[in-house]
Amino acid sequence: MPVVKVDKDNPDLLKQPEIKVLKSGRHLFEVVNQLKVVKTRDGQSNKVEVELVCQDDGDDKGAKVFDTISLRKTAEWKLAQFAVACGVTTKEELEATGEIDLDLFKGESVEAMTAQAPRLNAAMEQVGMKTIIARYILPGSSAGDSSDSAETTAPSEPDADEA
Repeated sequence: MPVVKVDKDNPDLLKQPEIKVLKSGRHLFEVVNQLKVVKTRDGQSNKVEVELVCQDDGDDKGAKVFDTISLRKTAEWKLAQFAVACGVTTKEELEATGEIDLDLFKGESVEAMTAQAPRLNAAMEQVGMKTIIARYILPGSSAGDSSDSAETTAPSEPDADEA
C-alpha cells in the first residue's frame, strides 16, 4: 500500500487555503506549468490544464489562476488564441501547419481578460468565487477589441471536469 508522508505538525494541515480572486479585467500572467494533453474525467475527450501566475504589480501579484482548455472542435479557438497570445506561434504559422507545440508555453507571458465565477464543491454547492479566463489578448489588440480575438460570449464547452 503506497503511503504519503505529510507534515503532522502543520497547524493548517486540514485547512483549505484561501483562494485569491482577481478583479474582472485585464491582467498579465506567466505560464508556470509544463502543458500536456490529459483525458477529461469522463474519458470522452481531451483537455490542456494551464496554471497561470499573475504578474501585475500590487496585491494581485502571485495570485494563481487555472484554465482548462478543452480540445473539442468547438473549443479549439481558445488553445489557438492562447498560443498566439503567448507568442509561441503566429496566426500565419498556425494556419499553415495547424500545429501547436505545448513544450513552448512554460515561462511565457500572456495577457488575458478575466471574470469571476462561482466555485463549486463536489456536491455542486457554491463555496466561494474563482477567477476564470474569459479570453486571451492577442498581440496588438486592446482589451475591448474583439476583431482579432474571440468574444467572451463565443461558444464554449462546460468545464472539462464537469462534462
